[in-house]
Amino acid sequence: MEGKGKFTYSSGGIYEGDIKEGKRSGKGTYKFTNGNHYEGQWADNNQEGEGKFYYQEGGDVYSGQFSKGKFHGFG
Repeated sequence: MEGKGKFTYSSGGIYEGDIKEGKRSGKGTYKFTNGNHYEGQWADNNQEGEGKFYYQEGGDVYSGQFSKGKFHGFG
């Protein structure tokens, strides 16, 4: 699959955004089943580059760099 699309996973998570070779890659949003969500860059199904992670509980937001799906560098 290539282009833009929407995946609804059996776990209940939802990804909407760019897809390359069947993977989250480019710009997209992932909504977790617990209400948290991530908006930003993806590479090879991982949060990679610039993005924002929104926590449902408490309303906190991390805005900054991600590498291999984890907070990285400045944020």
